[in-house]
Amino acid sequence: MSRSKQVLEILELHGHPVVLAKRDMARPCKCRSELKQEALCNQCLGTGFKVKLTKLQAYKKRNNQGAMPDTRKEQDAGAEDVRSYLFYVAGAVDAGSGDIIVERANGIYTTHIISTSDHAQDGQEVVYTAIYTKRRSV
Repeated sequence: MSRSKQVLEILELHGHPVVLAKRDMARPCKCRSELKQEALCNQCLGTGFKVKLTKLQAYKKRNNQGAMPDTRKEQDAGAEDVRSYLFYVAGAVDAGSGDIIVERANGIYTTHIISTSDHAQDGQEVVYTAIYTKRRSV
């Protein structure tokens, strides 16, 4: 069995549906202005740009490798890690920094801001994409 088929089987058994919101940087949202952009805008999901939605099957796990460089926030008592997750999806997925993964669990929608992504290949074939995120509840 090929690695691609193995990944698809694992995602079918252990994954859950998510939506990738890919920003279209050439199409600013009408909520965006020099002074502000709406965080709860249903057209851009707070990114400031129109988004293209793609349904994916993903396996999510807590990123225990330490926080990604941009997932730390400074507070009076020092630095605190923001929840950071790793999503695995089959094949080559174009997920860029600042794009969003949306998931729904128990009626609650959670958005995860993408920090970076990486492809795993088997020869010329991309087997899966690993997407690193930081969580933001909506």
